[in-house]
Amino acid sequence: MINKLFKKTQKISSIENGKVNYYFKLTFLNNDTAVFDNSGNEIDSNKIINNNKEANNVITYPSTKK
Repeated sequence: MINKLFKKTQKISSIENGKVNYYFKLTFLNNDTAVFDNSGNEIDSNKIINNNKEANNVITYPSTKK
């Protein structure tokens, strides 16, 4: 299990081969996500990467309001 503070939890029920499995999706304070099974094993994770190059290439247009 990851030792991070989280801001949101979601419980996911999945039926596989006639058996119900429960998974928990955690969204951490930095918006990374991870999915854990009922035993606390990490199944999947997603890390948000901040790409500053894109932020520097943003084009802003002047307002056309009069």
